[in-house]
Amino acid sequence: MRRKVWLAGICLFVVLLIWLIWESVSLQVTKYQVSSENLPKAFDGYRIVQVSDFHNHRYGADNAGLLEEIKKLRPDIIAVTGDVITNSRDLKTDNTPNFLRRLTAIAPVYYVPGNHEAWTSEYPRLERQMRDAGIHVLRNEKVVLQKGTDTIELLGGDDPAFAEESFADDAAAMDAALQKLCDGSHCRILLSHRPELFDQYAAHNIDLVFSGHAHGGQFRLPGIGGLYAPNQGIFPKYSGGLYRKGNTQMVVSRGLGNGFFPIRIGNRLELVFVTLHTENGR
Repeated sequence: MRRKVWLAGICLFVVLLIWLIWESVSLQVTKYQVSSENLPKAFDGYRIVQVSDFHNHRYGADNAGLLEEIKKLRPDIIAVTGDVITNSRDLKTDNTPNFLRRLTAIAPVYYVPGNHEAWTSEYPRLERQMRDAGIHVLRNEKVVLQKGTDTIELLGGDDPAFAEESFADDAAAMDAALQKLCDGSHCRILLSHRPELFDQYAAHNIDLVFSGHAHGGQFRLPGIGGLYAPNQGIFPKYSGGLYRKGNTQMVVSRGLGNGFFPIRIGNRLELVFVTLHTENGR
């Protein structure tokens, strides 16, 4: 009897281990339909794939599996919202630069860095590689996307960890950046790594924000959400999903990779796909 209990315990442990590994490495594609009254008609049906928190992950040889998933979604643009690497060791291989370069063969790529890029001494080399590959790197900058005669503004907010000036906190750093970026009356989409700064985004009347950083709260609890996220702490308010504050909506990706902590529970790796609609275009 004792032997059977022991064997059953081993089997249960193995099953649990396999499940934990699967949860930490398997990919989920999450699709959102986002409507905005400010979206010009020509952009109704506009398709955006979000790549966030890649952390030098590998999806098979040359990341072919992930690239194929992205290609099947037929995006108009690809938004990369930071933390493509964890530290300088990740740049000893060509995994991340090659993945980013291959994205440009699918659609135009727009990128903002995250806190891990700010903490990495080798990041300037990676940024040069991205620019050389044709990736649009937005460091507190904006570009205008055009379809026919209609336009929207795509803004890129630098991670506050890059701030060269002295600010009271991350919110003040982001607020200063957005004050320079937000002018005119265009529909505005913001790429910014930090979801905890949602109040600042809403205060500047951003229409839609793409963010990451929270890794889905690492462990997701049914009916509760994420357990912990950096810069938010226990039971984070913005760990993954679609959020709204006034006229501002924010998509928070759970991320495509893992940073220093490699285990996820109830929280699969995530590729985000957003289709934009005018208010009555759905």
